[in-house]
Amino acid sequence: MMSIMGLRHASTGRALLGASALALVVSSVLGAMAACSAFAGHDTTADTNDAGVTGEGGSATELCPPDEVDAGGATQLVCDGSALPVDITGSAKHCGSCSRDCLDDQCLQGRCKPVDYLAAEAPTYPPAQLTAWDSDNVYWVHESAVRKMGRKQVGVPVLLGMRTIEAGNNEAYLDEVKVDQNFAFIRAQDGVFRTPLGGGGAELKPLRIDGYANINGFALDDAYIYSTSVSSGKILRMGKDGSGSKDLVIGRRPLGPLAADGTSIFWLEAAAPDSGTGAAVVRTDLQGGDVSFVVQGLTAPMAMVVNGAYVYWADGLSGTISRAPKQGGGIPTLLSTTPAPSKVAALAVDDLHVYWLATDPNAPSVSNLFKASKCGGGTTLLAASIQATSFVVDDTHLFVSQYERPFLRIAK
Repeated sequence: MMSIMGLRHASTGRALLGASALALVVSSVLGAMAACSAFAGHDTTADTNDAGVTGEGGSATELCPPDEVDAGGATQLVCDGSALPVDITGSAKHCGSCSRDCLDDQCLQGRCKPVDYLAAEAPTYPPAQLTAWDSDNVYWVHESAVRKMGRKQVGVPVLLGMRTIEAGNNEAYLDEVKVDQNFAFIRAQDGVFRTPLGGGGAELKPLRIDGYANINGFALDDAYIYSTSVSSGKILRMGKDGSGSKDLVIGRRPLGPLAADGTSIFWLEAAAPDSGTGAAVVRTDLQGGDVSFVVQGLTAPMAMVVNGAYVYWADGLSGTISRAPKQGGGIPTLLSTTPAPSKVAALAVDDLHVYWLATDPNAPSVSNLFKASKCGGGTTLLAASIQATSFVVDDTHLFVSQYERPFLRIAK
């Protein structure tokens, strides 16, 4: 694991080593740490959203993780709870840095070893998209099917439902799944579907079909499904049974990611032609009232998550990870910059950290998985040179889908 956090003894705070030449280049903003309270354990008051990312509308009290003191090239550190230096190249409790716990997995060369979680899906395009989890399972879509598998199991997937697709109809492929207590809800470019969580492999029930909609994002709350249409410029709301469809917002330029936090809807929006204002994070209330900007002037936002009091987003080209108060009017905070060349492809947030997947534009099949504290500080490389296409984060692990390779489970 690599970071450019201050290198210091975990107990005394005394400087240990300089940053190594291989350290990740990370930008932090002064004052980010002051905004966070002392670490007090897992925030059990935070909500869990549809896609398994903790905190859409979660706790108002933000937690900061314990320091993961960087080794700076050293192989041993004196960590809290250890009287003698710990071999951080192989310690499952202090893997690569103090406080980096691999749980039941191995620590090899200073990183928690990824575990093959599921054999490779068939080598067909599009690749599997792993986008949801609940207390028992993770969920993914692949071509015309939606599946689940127990978070603690390995290699025993369950087919939930299928969609009949005519040959050549690429818009009918399934793109994303979200879940509530009873159903899995599935998005394709031309429609939204649902199927019971119990499985059975039945034909997916269509809730909305529109071959011209180009649906590029959706979100759930307790009562409704929200979706964006890049073709019509609409934000649409409907009941979870498909009834009561209503256009909440029209005439917009949604880029795709959509989030609901119980009071508002948030989305990424492309800049108006020739406006020079850049892209933006935009919000409106659940009834479709006035539209307001959370932050403007973005270059190429590719992913967005709402967590607690903040909106987090990634710039797909520069590799920056930032956040701003979700009510708008606040100053954005730069949390991290991914080493170039990189293109951020996916983003997730839990109680303590931001996680993201970055690909090399010169080798798009190769990707790296990172995390950084929500409070600012250093960036940690979790997995390198994998062929990841998507991931979700639960309370202990990251689950990663790969193209033509096994799904992975990585202790976070």
